[in-house]
Amino acid sequence: MAAVRSLNRLEIVGETRHYALNAWAQLVPEWLKEQVTAAWLVRYGKRFSDYQQPKGKSERQEVAESIGKDGLALLPAIYQTSAPASLRSEPAVEVLRQVWVQHVYQEDGKRTWRPIKDCPPSSVMIASPDDLDSRYSEKRNQSWRGYKVHLTETCDDETPHVITQVETTTATDQEVTVVASIHQALDQRELLPEVHLLDGAYTSGEKRVRSQRDYQSDLIGPMRQDQSWQAHDEQSDEISPFHMDWDQERVICPMGQPSRYWKPAKGPRGKATIQVIFAQKTCLACAGRSRCTRSQTGPRELTWHPKEQHQALQAARERQQSQDFKQRDKRRAGIEGTMSQAAFSLGMRRTRYRGLPKTHFHHIATAIAINLQRFVDWIWETPRSKTRLSHFTRLEGGTGFANNISIRVKTGHSDFMRPLQKGVLAPAVPEAFPCRGHSVQTA
Repeated sequence: MAAVRSLNRLEIVGETRHYALNAWAQLVPEWLKEQVTAAWLVRYGKRFSDYQQPKGKSERQEVAESIGKDGLALLPAIYQTSAPASLRSEPAVEVLRQVWVQHVYQEDGKRTWRPIKDCPPSSVMIASPDDLDSRYSEKRNQSWRGYKVHLTETCDDETPHVITQVETTTATDQEVTVVASIHQALDQRELLPEVHLLDGAYTSGEKRVRSQRDYQSDLIGPMRQDQSWQAHDEQSDEISPFHMDWDQERVICPMGQPSRYWKPAKGPRGKATIQVIFAQKTCLACAGRSRCTRSQTGPRELTWHPKEQHQALQAARERQQSQDFKQRDKRRAGIEGTMSQAAFSLGMRRTRYRGLPKTHFHHIATAIAINLQRFVDWIWETPRSKTRLSHFTRLEGGTGFANNISIRVKTGHSDFMRPLQKGVLAPAVPEAFPCRGHSVQTA
C-alpha cells in the first residue's frame, strides 16, 4: 500500500488542485495572486480531504463540476504568453492537466464531470497527486492503492533460502508480465535456475516457450485449466480429442470430420490465436452434436494458441496431474512464508516512501534484512520454522477424536452426512454437487 491517503474521485481532483496551488504559490506568487478568487481561498486553503464532503449525489456532482470549472479556467492562463515561462515547466502543471483530462471533459463549451464508465482504466488513472506512480487495484475482493512486489528465492535443502530478485511494479500490472524481466535480471547475474517454481498467476503457454527457448529454464507451476463448458462435462467433447494437423492447417473432430476454416486471429488482449470452424452442414447432421456445442444452428468453433504455445500448455496440464509435479510444487510453499515474514514482521505491505523508485528501494532493503537473518540462522543451525497449528488442531494427532466427527455439507440441493477422516480439516464436496455457496457445519 502506498504512503498516501485513500481518496475518492472528488477528493483526487480537490487534492490535486490544492497540491498545484501550493506549488505555484512558492514558484510564482505574484502571478498567482492575480488569478485566485476568494472562493478558491476557502475551497483550497486546506487539504481537500480535511473538509466534510457532501453526502447527496447531486451535491457531490455540483462540487465536482465547480472544481472542474476552476481547473479548466486556470489551465489556459498558464499557457498564455503573459504567464511566467518557468510556470509551464513546473511538474504540478502537468499533474493538474492529466487529472482534469481523466475526470472532466469539455464539449460545446460546457464543462462536465465524467461518468465513471468514461474514465480511463486504473493502470492510467492517477490515484493521488502525492504519489503519481501508485495505482488502484483489486484482487480476491481486496482493494488497495499502491504497488505489487514479486520475490524470487532459492529453495535448496542444504543452503539457506535466499531472496535473489525483487521486482516492484504498479498495482495494476499482472503477475505474468514480470516473468521476462525477472528472468533477464537473474540471467545477468548468473542466478537463473534450471527449474523455476512459480505461482499459477505467473504461468502461461507463451512464458513456458520463451523461458525454455531464451534461458533454458523450465517453468513449473499450476496452469489454468480449460474453462469451456465441454471441459467440465464428462459427457462432452472437450479440446483434447480433436486432432490438429499443423502442416495441413486443419482439425479432425472425434467423429472424423475435418474443419472447414483455419484462420489466424487475435485474442481479447491482442495476442495471436488460431480460430477453427467446422462446416455448418456437417455439424447439424452429426449424431454427437449435443456433446460438442449448445448452439441451435451454429457449428463447433475452436480457438487455439499458436503451435509451440499450445503444445507447451497441453504438456503442462498433463504433467501437473503427476505425483512428481505435486512433490516439486510443494517446495513453492516456502515463498508464502517469505511473503508473510516480509509483510507482517518487516512491514513490507505498507511502503514508507512515495514513488516507484523509493518503494522499490524499500522492498530491496527488506529483502536484504531477511537474507541476513536467514544467513545468521543457518550459521547457528537454527531449524526452519514450520507451519503453525492451533492447539485444537494439534489434539488430532494421536487422539483419534476426529474419527468420531461427521460433517454436513449444505449445497442448496440436498444435505449429506459423511465421517470426517483423520487429518482432513475440510470436506471434499462430491463432483455431483455444485460448490457455489456451500457451508460446512459440525454435527
